[in-house]
Parts: sequence; structure tokens; C-alpha cells
Amino acid sequence: MQSPIGNLHAQLQHSTAVLDGFMSDVQTLKKESSALTKSVDSLAKDYLKQCRRFATPASVANPVIQNLENLQAFSSLVYDQADNLKGCLDAVVKNSYKPDLKRADQGKPTKILVQAEQEAATFETHIRLAESLVATVLPRRDAPACHNALPRDYQQLGDLNSAYLAVQGSIPTGIQTPLLGQLRVGTLTAAAMHLRDQIESPSVRHRVQPLPLSQ
Repeated sequence: MQSPIGNLHAQLQHSTAVLDGFMSDVQTLKKESSALTKSVDSLAKDYLKQCRRFATPASVANPVIQNLENLQAFSSLVYDQADNLKGCLDAVVKNSYKPDLKRADQGKPTKILVQAEQEAATFETHIRLAESLVATVLPRRDAPACHNALPRDYQQLGDLNSAYLAVQGSIPTGIQTPLLGQLRVGTLTAAAMHLRDQIESPSVRHRVQPLPLSQ
């Protein structure tokens, strides 16, 4: 059954603008997380060379390697989520939202998103995916509502920025600067913060409220 055109039309206009606006940040997160994964791998190799050169004891080296592996796991997870969300956005915006919005703008019935409730559910699904992506990058204090979108088992795992700080804190000061210069998380973090701000805009939160914290 076709929804009243005015209500559905307004939703299509808003959702298309929001989801289309996500694309740049999601693309940046995908690109930067891929580069970070490679940089962490290179850093781990360089650190092991340093350890052999200076006969660094295992009690010092192992925690650093463990932290690097954890950071690499998070960067890979960010990449996977960004890649998935980008694919979803590419498909739904190009194949559903924009064609249906064009039809609605012309006063014609929509063909794919034909009910306001159906469109609202589609929009919410993509907001939740974006929340999960943000929560994988930013700590809970910087994106509490986004973290609530994660499954309970994942909420205690941490985030990429915390993993980076753990690496930063575990590498000895003498070799910290040249090694950490290989890791660039600033652009990635900025994209996640911008994506968070879009999610937290009043117009989005009016339609998709934050999930409660899982108990």
C-alpha cells in the first residue's frame, strides 16, 4: 500500500541527504584504516628489528607487539565495517533513494520505498551501521550513543583510538617518535567524529533515537 505522498516524500528528501552525506566520511574511514593496517604491520617489523639490535628483553618487547596486534585488529575491523557500509550506501542511495526521490519530486508514485514505515526502517538500519562504525574508532566518552549500537559482547572490547594510545604508551620513549611517525590516525579520527556529528544532528535523532545501553 502506498504511503501518503507528503510524508514519504519528506522522509525521502531527508534520508537521501543524510545518507548521501555519510559517503565522504565512510570512504575516508575505509581508505585510512586500510593504510593504517599496513603501517602497523610495517611498524611491528621495524620494532622487532630495533629489539634485536638492542637486545630488548621479551618482558619489554612482548607487550608492545601485543598492543600492535590489537591496533591492527581494530584497523581491520574499521575497514571491514566501512567497506560494508559503503557498499550498502552505494546500493541503497543509487538504486532506491535517488530514483524514488526523483519520482516523488515529479509527483509520481515511488517504486521501491513505497511506505513511510518501510523507508523509516531502511533509514534506521543504515544509521545503526554508521553508529557501529563510529564506535569502533572513537572511545565511549566521545560517542556514547554510538557505542550503544554495538552488541553487548563488543561493547567491552575497546576502540581503535584507545588501542593506538596503548601502543603509544608501551613503546620506549627513545624510539617512540620515529616509530609512531608511521602511524597516522588523525584523519581517520576526524572522519569518525564528523560522521558522529551527522548522526547526532537533531533531525536524525528526531527520527532514530539512540539505543539504550545493553545490560
